[in-house]
Amino acid sequence: MKTVNEEENRRAGERRIILIRHGQTPDNVEKHLPYKVGGRTEFSKGPVISGHNRVGLTDEGVRQCTAGGERLARHLRDTGITSSEQLMLLTSDLPRTQQTLAKFVAAMPGFGLDLGTAKLHEELRERDAGELEGTLREEALREDPSIAQAFTDATYRYRGGESLVDCGYRAGGFLSAVARSVTKTLVVVTHEITILGVLGMFENGEVNDKAWRRKGHVGNAEFFDVAFNCNTLLGRVTYPA
Repeated sequence: MKTVNEEENRRAGERRIILIRHGQTPDNVEKHLPYKVGGRTEFSKGPVISGHNRVGLTDEGVRQCTAGGERLARHLRDTGITSSEQLMLLTSDLPRTQQTLAKFVAAMPGFGLDLGTAKLHEELRERDAGELEGTLREEALREDPSIAQAFTDATYRYRGGESLVDCGYRAGGFLSAVARSVTKTLVVVTHEITILGVLGMFENGEVNDKAWRRKGHVGNAEFFDVAFNCNTLLGRVTYPA
């Protein structure tokens, strides 16, 4: 049974990390489906292996981020956070995540957030797709069927790029270091595979195939609230349950 002091020590070492996936981009849209950017309608040629490319949000992605910001505002207030002084804004340096953060902040006016305080970090980028960056997934699979392993095998590395393991340790190690250096809640806008890797590292103590269990459950402009322990370097998802 934990003593009061032990429980206080545990709480003192705990930080919150909010992990947000960016909103929809043209690269996310299924083949032949329409999407709009700036009011102009396009039709998707199929999902793209995005990697570090410079794709931005669709109009639907913007809408998702506005709704996501409103949900996050409610969640933070419900869990005791009401001011920008309690938060640190972090994002990957890619356009889709920067645009997502801007829309989230705009949808949270009561917190007094200043987008200018946000820190951009390469460590929070999506998994590097190497030679396949910007390639239609369908075409890449036709050329090399082994690419299907990129979404089932945590050690599979794109040619000239990264594996889920690489990406998870890169981003997870970075966030672990930041969380231990501050007392604020981290609000982090990043990417689907990056989130899978980070959660895998925090929940399992290492990045492995268990990280794939949330594949398909990291929606556009959705977020996870993680309780990260600065002493054990482990974390647990507290929202959504």
